[in-house]
Parts: sequence; C-alpha cells; structure tokens
Amino acid sequence: MIAQRFPPYRMCRRQFHSVLLGRLFCILEVFAVESMLKVNTVPADEDRELLLAPLPDETGQVTPEFFLTHYMHFIAMTISNGHPSKDTLDSYRKSIHYFLTWCFKKARMNPLKLKENHLEYYRNRLYEKKTESGTYYNQNSVHNQMSAIKAFYHAAVKQHLLKLNPCEEVTAPSINANDIPFSYYKMSEIKEIVDYIKKDPDEFACCRNLAMVYLMAVAGLRCVEVYRANREDINWENGTMLVRGKGHSGVVFLDSSTLNVLMQYIDCVNRTPVLIQKEEGLTPLFVTFGPNSSGKRIKRNSIRYNMDKILKGAGMKKQGATCHVFRHSCATALYEKTHDLRVVQDTLRHRSPNVTARYAHVVEQLEKRPTAALGKMLD
Repeated sequence: MIAQRFPPYRMCRRQFHSVLLGRLFCILEVFAVESMLKVNTVPADEDRELLLAPLPDETGQVTPEFFLTHYMHFIAMTISNGHPSKDTLDSYRKSIHYFLTWCFKKARMNPLKLKENHLEYYRNRLYEKKTESGTYYNQNSVHNQMSAIKAFYHAAVKQHLLKLNPCEEVTAPSINANDIPFSYYKMSEIKEIVDYIKKDPDEFACCRNLAMVYLMAVAGLRCVEVYRANREDINWENGTMLVRGKGHSGVVFLDSSTLNVLMQYIDCVNRTPVLIQKEEGLTPLFVTFGPNSSGKRIKRNSIRYNMDKILKGAGMKKQGATCHVFRHSCATALYEKTHDLRVVQDTLRHRSPNVTARYAHVVEQLEKRPTAALGKMLD
C-alpha cells in the first residue's frame, strides 16, 4: 500500500519520511478529536441543557478543537432564531453525531477539512442507508439530515473557522407535503379506535391514550404538539389550550368532550403515586408511569409506538399511517361538516391556505365523483 502511494523512484527518502510523518499526524489528529466527541457531544437524556458559554482562546477566536467538542452550543445560537426546543436540539444532535462518526470512523477525516464533493458523497450514502425497520431513508429524512449538517458548517463559518460553508450547495430537496397522498379515518372509524382503547384494563394507559387521540383527532394537534403539552397550557375557564407548535405557538378552542377526557386523565394521574418531574417550571401533561420510569415527559417515539400499537390492535392500521393520520382525519371530517376552508385552516393553524386545500380537494372528489357521468355512459 505504501509502495503504491509513495513509489521510491518518485521521491527521496527524506520526502518519503516527511509525507509519512504528515500522514501520521493526520491520523493522530483524528483520534484526538474523536476522543473528545465521545466524551462531550452526546450528553445523557437527562442532561440535555445547553453547554456553558465557551471561552475563546487568547486571540479571541474559538479553536477548531473547542468547536468540535461543543458544537451544539454554537448550532443552538443559529437555528430557530436562537431559541430551539429541546427535541429540535436532540434531532440536530443525532444527525450531526452520526455525520461526525462517519467522518472519523469511515472517512478518517476531520469534518472541518471536508470539501463539497465529500459531502455530496455522504449525501448519496444516506440514500443507500437502511432504517431499523429495514426500509431505506426517504427523501425527507435525507433532507433533514443534510439540513443539520448545513447548520453545523454554518455555525463553523460564524465562528470564523471556515470561510465558506462546503454544504451550502449540497441539495437534498424535501417532498412537498401537498404532493404526498395522505391516509385518514372517518369519525366512525375513530370511534372504533376509541372503543378499543376503552377496553384497556390499565386505567392509566387507557386515560392517557384517550386524551392523546382526542387532542389529535378532534382538536387537530400534531404529535410533537401533544408531546410538548403542559398542564399549565390548559385554561379550564374558557376551554382553550396553548399549543407549542413547530416554529410558532397558537391557541386551540377545545370542545367539551375533549376537556372531559383531559380532566379524567389528569384525575387519574393525580391518583397514582407519580412524582411528575417539571421542566423549566412547567408540568408535562403526558408522562410515563411504570416500574422503571415514572413522572417524566413521555417521548415522541413512545407516543408513535403507542398509537401504532393501538391501530394494529383495533385492526385499523393502514399502510403508511402514523400519528399524523389523526390530524388528517380531523381536517377531513371538519371540512365534510362545514365546507369552510377558513374554519379548517384556523383549527389546524395552517399558515398557508394551500395546505388546507388538500382536504377540500379530497372531500369534494369523494362527494362529487366527477367521472361518474363517464362511467354511466359505458353501462
């Protein structure tokens, strides 16, 4: 291998030793930075607070080693207007840590020395990567991964460690939500799911799952909004709830049935020996309860897992249906009931009416069946 890379007839012994020594220093640099990453960049779940403000070196500049050790601090200052949520930080951390692991263990290169072609190669590798379920990464997953890496390099540029962002032109377009066919349930089918949940002998799980389904299928909340919900967000006097959404917050007006289900769930939690662990002075609405973990905010993956398990148990699982199917069901049923796009947009808190129009299109196609006249011509 060495003879092929550095043939003796092309360089003298001194040149050969110089190149070999340079290569050795490069390998040592990789091991040094990799060891720092193992120690400092993947805090435990209970220690997800931002790292303390870093101190620059004598010249007033942040060193590359310090940046690679504390990169999440710098990224947190550049995303979500400098105020990202914990789950957003967690998502970025996982994507970037996977990338850095690839840099040091596979490519054996310092990420701050990568060029655009290296990142294009990495992006293409992501399209070939399989998930835990055995399926390949979809286009939106690759887009999210590359967005996190782009933020990593943007933070490095902000700290004057790089002149240009090598990931700036490495595109991984996402699929527009309007172009993705969506599944939904009729309210009669949601009723079957609710009836199945009520058969659960575990009172705590039953009350909690019912409250989640009502918030998603009746109030139209997203999974992440259910995950972020706190008790203090509910105003019992006027029946409203503060929703902590993706990038912006809003208020939903809860119906009496949803308020009753929420009240029953909270009453159930109060009757269980659970010490709820507050987060930044707020009380998580949906918490865990079990022999190994109690009182902590339930994780988003656990919400998805529980809903998927319920759909399968009720015999209602559809191909590609996830937690978001309940929000789709709410929007579709609401338009069927009102035929008012503005009502659906306000309820689901869509910024653009174009997103809401998807549901109107589906409902109207189902109701009017514009091709029915053509079919009758062939009867």
